[in-house]
Amino acid sequence: MKKVLHVTSEIGKLQTVLLHRPGTEVENLTPEYLQRLLFDDIPYLPIIQKEHDYFADTLRNNGIEVLYLTDLLEEALHTEELRKQFVHDMLIESKISVDDSFYVIADYLLSFDTLEMVKKS
Repeated sequence: MKKVLHVTSEIGKLQTVLLHRPGTEVENLTPEYLQRLLFDDIPYLPIIQKEHDYFADTLRNNGIEVLYLTDLLEEALHTEELRKQFVHDMLIESKISVDDSFYVIADYLLSFDTLEMVKKS
């Protein structure tokens, strides 16, 4: 039986959250993007990871299930066919189509194990 999502109120006890722990993507931020991303300054990765971990622990300590997007994606991409489809779809959405760069990037990403591929995507 298909489970139907039915929300009648936005007020209630939080049960589960989906998080992404800040990673090396933060090191690619440049000053021109800060305002659009609501940052005052380029964040320092070790500090924002520590703050994120404290936040996640606070949620867990209050009985809230914390799920990580990278973990779920790694679990979902359990076959080579799914990995290839994921990389293909991601590159299509990214509109990467310059010369052979699509295939070079796809081969590069697929050369990693699933967790590293997800982190680089």
